[in-house]
This record gives sequence, structure tokens and C-alpha cells, in this order.
Amino acid sequence: MLVSGPKGGLGKTGCSRIIGVAASMAGLKVLLVDADAQGSLAAWHELREASGYESLAPIDCVAVDMDNAAETITKATDYDLIIIDTPNAVQAYRDQFVALIGLADFVLIPTGATFDDRRSTIPWMGVMKHHGKEAAFVMNRVKRSTVAFREAKKLLLKEGRLCPAEIPDLENIHNFADQGLSAVDIDNASGRDDCMGLWHFIRNEMRL
Repeated sequence: MLVSGPKGGLGKTGCSRIIGVAASMAGLKVLLVDADAQGSLAAWHELREASGYESLAPIDCVAVDMDNAAETITKATDYDLIIIDTPNAVQAYRDQFVALIGLADFVLIPTGATFDDRRSTIPWMGVMKHHGKEAAFVMNRVKRSTVAFREAKKLLLKEGRLCPAEIPDLENIHNFADQGLSAVDIDNASGRDDCMGLWHFIRNEMRL
């Protein structure tokens, strides 16, 4: 699964963490692939490995360059689910992105509700359609009571599949990252049910 979008701040890394943890908790063997030079996903995984918390869902993670990402993924045959967190610099890695899109069984496109977010993510959905890929938006850091959220949801639904579970703009969803955790790890965390909703959507879409 490719988690991708041509803009920073969309929530690609956060969604990768949520899905990875939830999939592992469901009994799948999961590999996270951090193809972003910033290395945020790999850094989070290092914190998780060093946390000392017992009974955390096990996840493997590898940091790769975009130049060798496709080769690394092709060789990773011992996993039920591979989640690829990608950089924002689509134009700088055009050929590499085409290779990763070709490998992906499903593409998740996180997006906020703002004009700037939609201006980048809606055309990106068009790229997925051009390549014949199964893909869906997921709305991230949303405030459901706002007009902006409702209007953005209408516009996204016109352009492609939209995950029915949104990730709300809650501190709890992001506060656990510095411990190598996600909201899915914490039974009573605010927003956990929303995060699990994203996982259930992915599981059904990918028939996992």
C-alpha cells in the first residue's frame, strides 16, 4: 500500500503509523517502508523499539532512498502488508513514483480540508486513475463541525473514493508519537475509534 500525496502536512506518516499498528494488532506481518528523506516514520519506529512497553504490536521498518525503494519492496516477500510512506517531492522523483505506483495494490491519499490541500491531492487522485490504481482519499486533522469540512467532503467525493472514517484534529492522535506509539495502541485514547475506522476501511478495500 502506497501512502502518498504531493504536499507536506497531509498526514502521510501519521496514517502509515495508524494502519501499521492496527494491521499488526489484527495479526498481519507488517513492514513499514520510509522512503522520505526526513525519516520521520523510521525515527518513530526506533522510539517504539526502544520504548520498553510490553505487548506492543510488532512492526518491522526499513528506511530507503527513493532510488532503491521499488527494489527493496520487491524483495520483501515475507509480509502480509507493506506500507510505503513517500516524500512530497513528486516532480523530483517522477520515475521512482511511477515505479512505486506500479507496485502498489492500493493508494491512500491523506488530505486536509483546505483549498491548498485539495489543490494538490485532487490532481494526485487523477494520476492514480490514469495508472489504473485502486485509490482513496482519507480526510485528516478535520473539524467535523466546520463548513470547510463539509464542503471539502463534497468536493472530494466528486473526484474519487473517500474513506468514510475521518481522522479528527485531536491532540491524542498525535501526542503519543514521541513514545513510538499511535492512538491505536491506547485503548481509551480520544480518536482511537476513528483511527480504527481507517484500518477497517483499508482492510476491506485490500481484502486483507
